[in-house]
Amino acid sequence: MRKPRAFRPSDLESLEGRVVLSSASITINFGGALQSFLTQLRDVHKTGQAFATFRHSFNDDLKTILLKAGTDGTIDLAANRAAFDAKVLTDIQTLNSTLATKLKDVPTAATVATNIQNKLLGSDPKTLESRLKSLATPTDSKGFSLRVFRLNSALAITVADRQVDNLVHRARVQARNSTSTSTSSSQA
Repeated sequence: MRKPRAFRPSDLESLEGRVVLSSASITINFGGALQSFLTQLRDVHKTGQAFATFRHSFNDDLKTILLKAGTDGTIDLAANRAAFDAKVLTDIQTLNSTLATKLKDVPTAATVATNIQNKLLGSDPKTLESRLKSLATPTDSKGFSLRVFRLNSALAITVADRQVDNLVHRARVQARNSTSTSTSSSQA
């Protein structure tokens, strides 16, 4: 039986199989793609924080206002709904102002803030306010209708969150494209 050939470095190959670079010699330029991705992650994080706070407030409102028992100990969901809707509207307005503050560094921030407000507030059936108001009031405080109300509320909030993320992303992309277009046309 033959003996397998072992690797034997020649005189020129006597160095280790690895190269250690000093930190000063490493320069990696990923270009605008990585920077754009990181900026988008920061934006999503900012909007995510604002919506997480809103979700927390909404759930507190649900427990403390909509599911609040009256003086006789019973819960009248229909009677509590108006106060609940008013508090949720205040929470949406707070969400809107929080997003406007957190996203001031977005290009065309004023336009983005207006577009976000149009997605959150108003009588348009696609706004967060309208979607939450249009949900049927639960018929019981512990049963299936309350679960459906919670699920549909969570869905409406998630849709609004994604819409806001999309608005911010589109503003960044438009700004980047207009910057690259103006740079390339000025070089010509």
